[in-house]
Amino acid sequence: MYTDVFTLFAYPCTIFRSGIHEIIPHAKIQSLPLLLRAKKQIMTNSHPCPCGSSLPYTDCCLPILDDHRKATTAEMLMRSRYTAFVEKHERHILASWHHTNRPEKLNFDNHPVVWLGLEIHGTLGGSDQDSTGSVDFTSTYLENGQISILRENSEFVREDGLWYYLRGECRVKRQKVERNGPCPCGSGKKFKRCCLVNTPVH
Repeated sequence: MYTDVFTLFAYPCTIFRSGIHEIIPHAKIQSLPLLLRAKKQIMTNSHPCPCGSSLPYTDCCLPILDDHRKATTAEMLMRSRYTAFVEKHERHILASWHHTNRPEKLNFDNHPVVWLGLEIHGTLGGSDQDSTGSVDFTSTYLENGQISILRENSEFVREDGLWYYLRGECRVKRQKVERNGPCPCGSGKKFKRCCLVNTPVH
């Protein structure tokens, strides 16, 4: 059974600072991508993709969720995997996981997470001409009443024309969100009346 979002999103992931609580400046929290309200709506042709590419969902990750072969680069697969976690699209997550590390199944219900955004910092290799590649990214999410900022460098391999997630190294920073404070999703509501409902504290 999974114990936290690391093993859910980036297993097998070498965690250098798991569980360490650090103060994240308030300005940093306020500048997080405000995608949650969009995620609560039904995806449409013009709806921005959850991966933060600024492209419409149907022109970005949706085709890859339907057909793994359409991820022609490591970054495209990384973005589609993030979107799959947002959408709880288990089939794509498992299909795009390399068989040497792939879990048998995922358990979303025991680990409720509200994804807030994805930022790609850079890539190495991973083109349609490469057989390996890596993607450096940050994903931000709410879990157990805390904002968590996960920085990971993911490794990908290309086999028989398909990209697969292999493994990653990650670090995390966490900060507790006050129940009566503003919700970091940008809804304007108090946290206890907004996202805390979807991410109960265990």
